[in-house]
Amino acid sequence: MITYADNRLKDEVRNIWQISFPDDSDDFINFYFSKKYKNENTLVYLDNNKAVACFQMLAYDFTFFGHRLPSAYISGAATLPSYQNRGIMTKLLTAAFLEMQKNNVPLTTLIPQEEWLIKFYERIGYNNAFVYTTEKITLDKTYAVSTDYKTKPLTDKEKTYAYYASYLAKQNLCVQKSKEDFDAILTFYEIEKGQVVVVEANNQIKGLCFINEWNNKIIVKDFIYDDLEAKHSLFNYLFIKFSLREIEVIRLCRKKENGITKGMARIINPDLFLDIYAKAHPNINFHFTLIDQQIPTNNKHYLIHNGQCHPTTTASNIVIDINLLSGLLLGYKTEELSSLYSVFPTYCPYMSLMLD
Repeated sequence: MITYADNRLKDEVRNIWQISFPDDSDDFINFYFSKKYKNENTLVYLDNNKAVACFQMLAYDFTFFGHRLPSAYISGAATLPSYQNRGIMTKLLTAAFLEMQKNNVPLTTLIPQEEWLIKFYERIGYNNAFVYTTEKITLDKTYAVSTDYKTKPLTDKEKTYAYYASYLAKQNLCVQKSKEDFDAILTFYEIEKGQVVVVEANNQIKGLCFINEWNNKIIVKDFIYDDLEAKHSLFNYLFIKFSLREIEVIRLCRKKENGITKGMARIINPDLFLDIYAKAHPNINFHFTLIDQQIPTNNKHYLIHNGQCHPTTTASNIVIDINLLSGLLLGYKTEELSSLYSVFPTYCPYMSLMLD
């Protein structure tokens, strides 16, 4: 039986988490179940009234060619060891897709915690989608920066969130963060003994980054700045604070850069995505037949032509599954695919700070 969680099942869900993710600290688990977990976003598989598998569907907006669409991020997907390899998680995710379809959530995303899980998620329609890039910064000097620029740990949460949200909102194909999400990230960084640093000039935020330590390295995530002086001010702070010669920066990947894959996506509502995509790419002409094993109502023939996409009664010789369609419409490394799909440009979808 598949059901949403209630207060009784919450304890069982927490128990599954503790068994499945033994490296997570009690502090992190307490934080997650107080800040991110909700009964109404938790789907549970019951066997004889006992919770044996579960996950949360966390709500995030996603920018897609001028539109801001709801999406569901799958978090904490786990099955008790004695119930694994029975197809339970496949059934649970398939039920989740139908729930998303019913609730007008057109996209689902996740970050596999193990490499082998990528193949599992591909079988149920997910495709690699999100990329980032890393940059090694050698901090062997300080930079000349105007005295107007001051870099310091975050103090004003409201102003900092407004700056961060404004940056993310300008990025196409990007998972957005609500104020609640941002507050949770700040709490997470407190638990992990990291910090969030901002640079200000004339009382305006000009830059921002998230810093933590991992395997004796300083990792800087979402290194954002408005101008060169803000960038250099952040560099100076990192150099003086940590006395290191090299720091690894993780940031949004730009076209022509070699992106590192982290994160998968699955389209739930192809009609909506195809309509928006066609309008944004009026020069694409493409006729295909779509196959979706988990959501049969998505099995249709489509024609993208002159800025529009319509279901058609005419079958195509080009048959693709929802997995491939998700990759094509999000532009994931399409330049590496067959020339058949060369009309679909490559993009760099971005998802970060997901508490993974």
